[in-house]
Amino acid sequence: MSLQNDALQKRLRVMYKNGDIGLIEILLGSEDITDFMTNMDMIQKIFDNDVEVLKSMKEQHSKIENQKNQLETLQSQLEEQQQSQTEKQSSLQANRGEVANLKAQVSSDNKELANQIDSLNAEADRLVDEIKNLQGDQAYTGGEFSWPVPGHTTITSPFGYRIHPILKVKKLHTGIDISAPTGSKVIAANSGKVIMARYNSSYGNVVMIDHGGGIVTLYAHNSKLVVSTGDQVSKGQLVSYSGSTGMSTGPHVHFEVRVNGVYKDPMGWL
Repeated sequence: MSLQNDALQKRLRVMYKNGDIGLIEILLGSEDITDFMTNMDMIQKIFDNDVEVLKSMKEQHSKIENQKNQLETLQSQLEEQQQSQTEKQSSLQANRGEVANLKAQVSSDNKELANQIDSLNAEADRLVDEIKNLQGDQAYTGGEFSWPVPGHTTITSPFGYRIHPILKVKKLHTGIDISAPTGSKVIAANSGKVIMARYNSSYGNVVMIDHGGGIVTLYAHNSKLVVSTGDQVSKGQLVSYSGSTGMSTGPHVHFEVRVNGVYKDPMGWL
């Protein structure tokens, strides 16, 4: 009986898969009712088994499709990451080039700044004799000086030799730099005679006032002058408006005190 069932199962499976199975013919070919029931049961089992196989195949197909979709998604993400990495690499190269250019520019700017400071100090030295020639012989009677830039008291660069904050080398500063927006009022620190009121390539628009006793004050880098050479001015009188003319890196007032042409620390007079 087992051999008969095996043979029938093989026959039915081949017929079923080839699509030419005739269930009625198989059942009608049964020798008796027992054979009929056996054939019916065998057909049902084969059918149920193939349904399970098809179900499993569908599940496997669905799983494969999901894996395929996941792989495609991963592939897309990988390509995006590679593209992003390429763009970052390109940006990095561009940034490196920009940094190199900026370093070169800073080096050039620092060199220019150093040249400006040296030129300004050279001009300051040159003016020593000119100031002596322009000074009168009157005595100094003015007393303590007034602060030259009312309302603005921040000193961005003090008097004397110091390590320059940008150049990192020792440089002389012949006066004090007072931070002041362009157009701020600049007044005479004391009464006296204007011995210079003109443009200078280093000091820009500059005013010099002789206070007597060999004492001269200097106000540089102004945007506008309101006094002329030869004018007599009183202590606190408006002489100019601040700016950034001449060799200047920004709006401020460069204020000097000289005695017989020699630089003195202005803070000792204010």
